[in-house]
Amino acid sequence: MKEKELWERLTAYSDSDMLPMHMPGHKRKETAYLRALSVKQDVTEIPGFDNLHHAQSVLRESMKTAARVFGAKYSRYLVNGSTGGILAGMYALYRPGTTILLARNCHMSAYHGAELLRASVTYVQPHYDKETGMFTAISPDAVRDAIQKSDTPSLLVLPSPTYEGVVSDLDAICDLAHRNHIAVLVDAAHGAHFGFHPAFPANPVASGADIVVGSLHKTLPSLTGTAIAHIADKATLRDFDHALEIFETSSPSYLFLSSIDGCIHYLSKNGKTDIDQWAQELTLLRAEAQKLKNLVVYEKYSFPDASSSFHGFRI
Repeated sequence: MKEKELWERLTAYSDSDMLPMHMPGHKRKETAYLRALSVKQDVTEIPGFDNLHHAQSVLRESMKTAARVFGAKYSRYLVNGSTGGILAGMYALYRPGTTILLARNCHMSAYHGAELLRASVTYVQPHYDKETGMFTAISPDAVRDAIQKSDTPSLLVLPSPTYEGVVSDLDAICDLAHRNHIAVLVDAAHGAHFGFHPAFPANPVASGADIVVGSLHKTLPSLTGTAIAHIADKATLRDFDHALEIFETSSPSYLFLSSIDGCIHYLSKNGKTDIDQWAQELTLLRAEAQKLKNLVVYEKYSFPDASSSFHGFRI
């Protein structure tokens, strides 16, 4: 029997009744801007379509809209996921010869960034919850301890939320880091939807972090591999733009860029209403899940370290 090609497998899967309990966040729902994507629109940097690394027209205006939507000073589109944003962010913020404070539960891209920079690392230990078997929050006290143990720290990298949905006290952490002249890079890959509804935590941009990286494809309607970075000031933006030319492809997919642009305009026009409905459905789901015998539901559960909140489920 002939082995099916990948496109045939994907077609069979998309035509099946499989419930997509996985990323990306669009869950195979064909919104207008995603439905319109096709091979006929797969172009490169031709006149009229701008250049991602030197945006002057349509992409520049789209990224300005994104910054307004997320409450950021500056925003940049990423076509190789949050991974590329984290690598570029670390390159932009790190001062050679100093130390990186790295949360022990960071994504592997942060470890790769430290390796590429040949940087000394001091680990920041998150609280470990024995009941759930999860790392939870990075506390301000843990950051303070790492600062005291470190030689000339210049950069703190931490995830918030974590993969499981644990949120750290970023306001206090950013304040502490900045008082010690340490830049902060937040891996908010799983929190791109934060800040759009009171049912969810504030977007990490509001904490004052120097760079925040979020994966649009994880929780919002955008293609896999699409992400966004938010940058706090112009000097950092200049360094970050240079870093993107190093870590991001010089031939960005316009299908990805159209997906990002569509997602941003969706958020600016219809996002509030749809996310409100989403929050109501999540509330109903949690209420029903509470009735199950083999599922434990944590609703804004505070862990023993009293510095984090939880927004998810535990099987």
